[in-house]
Amino acid sequence: FAAYTRSVARLAAIESQITILLPSHNVPFADPIFLLRLATAVEEVNQHKVKSRVTEGHREYTFDGFSLLLSNK
Repeated sequence: FAAYTRSVARLAAIESQITILLPSHNVPFADPIFLLRLATAVEEVNQHKVKSRVTEGHREYTFDGFSLLLSNK
């Protein structure tokens, strides 16, 4: 998750230069503002500020408009 955190931070830093996101899950297009929201969410997970729900061996962290599904390992 540390590498993912670094990647998200790099993407959030260039959010203003991005016009559209093409995520690989759930929706075909997303507003780049989600990068900033994702960066905040990842930090909250890293700082144990949010609770997860365990589902089929994963931890799901739910946020406004998206969720993070992490391995429970």
